[in-house]
Amino acid sequence: MKPRYSILAVSALAVFHNGLVMAATLDLSHPSNKVEFLAVGKPSALKIRGETKNDKVKQPLTGILNVTNTDITGTATYALDALDTGIELRNSHMKEKYLETAKHPTATLKITELKLPAAKDGKVVQENIPFTGSLTLHGVEKSIKGTVNVDKTAEKADLQFAWELQTADYAIDVPSYLGIKVTDAVKVTTKVTGPLK
Repeated sequence: MKPRYSILAVSALAVFHNGLVMAATLDLSHPSNKVEFLAVGKPSALKIRGETKNDKVKQPLTGILNVTNTDITGTATYALDALDTGIELRNSHMKEKYLETAKHPTATLKITELKLPAAKDGKVVQENIPFTGSLTLHGVEKSIKGTVNVDKTAEKADLQFAWELQTADYAIDVPSYLGIKVTDAVKVTTKVTGPLK
């Protein structure tokens, strides 16, 4: 019996070292991580861009992604008061009137399915990999689909998630000012990087 157990142990170690069983986590609180959005006005070509700023909220992005050699899952939480459009009055309107951050201070993105392609020389570098998940915003949770650009090694991961949300799905009023309204579709990008532990 002893030789049999030894063979099983050696086989298990071989599988692990060949990368068939490997799991790590990516801490999303890295200071360079951020969320960006783009909203377009109508009828004008007004473009409103915003992003999370560390000087607005000390820790704007938190959470953990679970990373294996085949997939990525996990949860990211965004502090909405960290969003900055570059104009303070517009920031106030966005947070107080539309996002109502006093009632709903965060948004939560859950990644439920993201299949990685096979690694080449220990790396995965590919754009537009599809993912599915859910977004909780303004007290409403909705399923979402998007894409992610991946640059991953065994030690580090750089990920850029992109998707589009409809403000009406989250019971958010359409912002308007002097006859100019913002379209219902908002493009969101989340950029995360850090060591895999």
